[in-house]
Amino acid sequence: MKILHILDHYKPHFSGYVFRTSYILKYQKELGLDPVVVTSPKQGDAITEMQEIDNMRVYHTRSNNFGVLPFIKELKLMKALQSRIEEIIEKEKPHIMLPWITVRSPRVP
Repeated sequence: MKILHILDHYKPHFSGYVFRTSYILKYQKELGLDPVVVTSPKQGDAITEMQEIDNMRVYHTRSNNFGVLPFIKELKLMKALQSRIEEIIEKEKPHIMLPWITVRSPRVP
């Protein structure tokens, strides 16, 4: 069974988010599942659009200048990620998609 994980960022970044996710992916692989990862533009500039990390395919969404205006910047970033997810779904044909991106709402005073 192929599982598409939609991540904000992944290795080589170091954070609790990355460590937790890498263990989840590792154990899914050990169970015979086929985890595939797509990262958001927040991953930063990647050398390639897809790379193998820990024997898993990790697809990157190109980072772009999304501007500085609040809301518009986030909207453009999410549109870029949506397009990339659609490309990966067409290519990989996953059975399940797991979005691990946390959405933070702005604080209202």
